[in-house]
Amino acid sequence: MPNFFNTLGSLTVVGTNLQDTFFAFTSDANLDHILPDATLPSLSWATAIKNADGSAYVVNMTNVQVSTDLIQGGEKSDVIYGSNLSDAILYNNGTFGSGVGGFVSIEQFFLGGGNDFLDLTGHGAGGVDCEGCDH
Repeated sequence: MPNFFNTLGSLTVVGTNLQDTFFAFTSDANLDHILPDATLPSLSWATAIKNADGSAYVVNMTNVQVSTDLIQGGEKSDVIYGSNLSDAILYNNGTFGSGVGGFVSIEQFFLGGGNDFLDLTGHGAGGVDCEGCDH
């Protein structure tokens, strides 16, 4: 199982044909060894969920880490790990957008401690397992 650890900056990280693990916010497999691409004092993220009036449902967070990488899983069941701080992982339609990265072909998320946010509204959450997050 190949491991990919975060390095600073916006990168496209491409997995293998094996089960890959991507550590989006840490320098190694220890979720306390923090190395985020960015820590935002505040984040207001408009999801694809619509309110009754037709406006986008917005999630507001403070002191949140984001990745500016595009993480591309491969053929097997690939995993993104968070950190033990507050992380935001955004589907972002599998591209770079709004100053943050995205992901494609990732099947599992282990977000660690903290007040984490995982937005799957760009494609729906079918076939995705999330440990340590509220659905």
